[in-house]
Amino acid sequence: MKYARSVFCTAVLLLLTACGTSNPPTTGTPIKSVPIVYVDSGFASPAQVLAFPGNSTGNPSPSSTISLPTLTIPVSIATDPAGNVYLGTYTDIREYTAGSSGAATPARSILLASSGITYPNAVTADATGNIYVADFPTSSIENFSAAASGSAAPSRILSGTLTGLTFPSQIALDGAGNLYVLNLNVQNPSSPSSILVFGPKANGNVAPDRVLNEIASGMTVDSSGDVYILPFGGVEVFAPGASGNATPIRTISDKFIASYGVPTDGIAVDSNGNIYIVTETTLPSSSPPTILCFSVTASGDAPPANVFTPAAWTPGLLSLATLAVH
Repeated sequence: MKYARSVFCTAVLLLLTACGTSNPPTTGTPIKSVPIVYVDSGFASPAQVLAFPGNSTGNPSPSSTISLPTLTIPVSIATDPAGNVYLGTYTDIREYTAGSSGAATPARSILLASSGITYPNAVTADATGNIYVADFPTSSIENFSAAASGSAAPSRILSGTLTGLTFPSQIALDGAGNLYVLNLNVQNPSSPSSILVFGPKANGNVAPDRVLNEIASGMTVDSSGDVYILPFGGVEVFAPGASGNATPIRTISDKFIASYGVPTDGIAVDSNGNIYIVTETTLPSSSPPTILCFSVTASGDAPPANVFTPAAWTPGLLSLATLAVH
């Protein structure tokens, strides 16, 4: 949830300010693909979705921009394998077709008021256009069919005590359709978060297939089922099928990450395994976020392959960036 995240980030930012920050050179292994990185401007007004080539450096202008209507506030963003962009806003879940720009009209919009969703803290979609929404206040995950629009009701809902869902913060799908949920449990200080994994057809009040016990602010998954998390310092990668107190198969330290600010919950991975994270240096975000890209081979104290800070940015109250990669 962006508000909770901002409180945590503020505390860490104060520490960074006291210690001082400086941006090191980027000499990491170059990435092998040029995906498109999408960044939403959160609570800024007017809000935008900015697209950048994944190998951008310096202060690039976006390759395209989707301008959202006044008072439309995006709180979550995702892409599907075809490059369509999905936004969760305060009023709806909207899909923009790949290549949309300017004041584009959404291909479809699912209205929150009639769908039963209170706050779409996270959204994701599969290759066929089925949409999954994490409803933070109701501790549930709603699934909408590829044809759903307007006042459509969800086709499936994960909810209930057996699911273990308390505050679903982020969601992602692997190539087999398994659903991964970064679940916050603020009432349990000894285990404040975990990753719950549900099968492709999970519905109702059912237990997850497995649970990965990890404290994290951000999470994503690649098509093979590797799990990538932001554990409040660096990046950790877990093998497919990891559960319990599993050991990561790869870690990237925060040696260079911390030099650019504090990671938000924004983490994404492209089809070649390159990792992207978002950092912020001020809260509220009066300055643009910085996106760091680490190559598929990065580990240990490896520096990012490339770093960029959007030249075009509309600051706003708690304008924390989230991102998705196609």
